[in-house]
Amino acid sequence: MTLHVFWFFLCINLTFICKGQPYHSYFESSAKWYYFHKFDFNPFPPPLYSSDTWIYDLHGDTCIDGLCYIKLFRNYTDYVGAIRNDYLGKKVFIVPSISNQELLMYDFNINIGDSIITGNGNKFVCFSIDSVLISGAYERRFNLYILNSGLSFYDQWIYGIGSSQLLYGPVDGLFSGFENIYNLQCFQNDSGLSFHMDNTLDCYSNVLIGSNNDLPLDFEFTFTPNPVSNDCRIIIHSRDIVQLSLINLLGVSIKDIKIGPTLVIINVTDIKNGIYYLRFVFKNGNSCCKKILIIH
Repeated sequence: MTLHVFWFFLCINLTFICKGQPYHSYFESSAKWYYFHKFDFNPFPPPLYSSDTWIYDLHGDTCIDGLCYIKLFRNYTDYVGAIRNDYLGKKVFIVPSISNQELLMYDFNINIGDSIITGNGNKFVCFSIDSVLISGAYERRFNLYILNSGLSFYDQWIYGIGSSQLLYGPVDGLFSGFENIYNLQCFQNDSGLSFHMDNTLDCYSNVLIGSNNDLPLDFEFTFTPNPVSNDCRIIIHSRDIVQLSLINLLGVSIKDIKIGPTLVIINVTDIKNGIYYLRFVFKNGNSCCKKILIIH
């Protein structure tokens, strides 16, 4: 009898150890997300666009229908909504400022092949999972398709932190494409945790995006297809490009590309699935990049 009781409690403890490891959400008071936002006034030559940094931060508690929330602000004063963590379900919910209804913002309890429908009906499909280094430890990163209003976009969710494009994107449907580009610059909190995209220590800088004065007036390019699985065709119109390369999200060069007169063909069959950038360097030393998705 005593032996049976011993094994019973041992099994319970082992189950707790294996399955009860705590999920840590970074959606907590003092957290700050820095996002780079670029808006194209004129997507055709000559290029003209503005850029700024959007800062999302959590501060101030509130209660709604008996549940506890933390207030989410953009640029410190623009109230976005109230955030609630579901630690057991590994989910993040939000009550938007323009609504009294709680919506699903993130679900970090996903695997490859899973699909998730967030607050306003955006459907996310996880096609791969890799990892990123955050303060000396690796966290999972979910690579997702977004099926939104008949258009196909993509995003990355960092476990416990959120989107690499825009924190509120899963709810309001804002994703990079057409006139707007969004990129997570870095994440910080008062506990000392810090995560920087593109390997930069400055939360306000983005080495992958130029300004409207950085680029040559004759600079124009198109590339198809995107996403790409085999060959990518790039048509370039500029005499000021001195270097073209494919880099990863850390800014590390993956492939140097020989520049032709106008047409460049890049074969990516030897490159792993993921999000990359085409980086253009000009005679004046400035550069800009275009995001590209590789899927085999």
